Amino acid sequence: MSLLTQSRFPRLYHIFQIAVGGTVDKRRLCLEHWGARRRVLEVGCSVGNIASAFLDNPDVLYTGVDVDAGAVAYARHRFRRHPRFRFLVEDVHTLAQSAKRFDYVLFAGVFHHVSDEECVAMLRSARHLLADEEARVAVVDPVLPERGDSWFLHWFVKLEQGEYLRRETELRALLVREEGLETLNASVRFVGATPYSVPRCARFGVYELAGTASEANLQPTSEKAPR
Repeated sequence: MSLLTQSRFPRLYHIFQIAVGGTVDKRRLCLEHWGARRRVLEVGCSVGNIASAFLDNPDVLYTGVDVDAGAVAYARHRFRRHPRFRFLVEDVHTLAQSAKRFDYVLFAGVFHHVSDEECVAMLRSARHLLADEEARVAVVDPVLPERGDSWFLHWFVKLEQGEYLRRETELRALLVREEGLETLNASVRFVGATPYSVPRCARFGVYELAGTASEANLQPTSEKAPR
């Protein structure tokens, strides 16, 4: 499956992700902590698979950034009739040096492609992009299957192209390494492969983070175990 990449075949990659890549369920997870915030930034937007989740809200101003020029070009073409959506060939570190600020910064399926050190650096840049104390960072990322999970989850994970797929506890521990952010909510969800949410193909960690400097009354982190 390594031949079917967003860079080489963005259209086929998009179709594959919709058909059997769990995209429909992933979109739901990415909206879990969104709270209808207006200025949305998706880091690692790829071909715009997740961006479609925000189309129904006319107030959203969406910005997607990715270092893959081919994927960004395809996303721009897909959303060419939606002026509220823009896609940039840029990384989060460069963007953090600008004056741009956002209400919701989303990392969807990004961290299992980068090292621990880069994850922390990306979170640090994301913190600098938060507009105010109500702004949030959301992380939605696949995690390794557990011992009691079905054979299909253990088989499906072999298709994953990310080199840094972690256990949920490892990912959660990684998120707290950026001292400027605090985890408000942490949960684990099952994702279905097809648009009908079946069969279950992967576990995903879903996390909501906020800047610590202006969050004096945070609720304790709540974890919801999957059923």
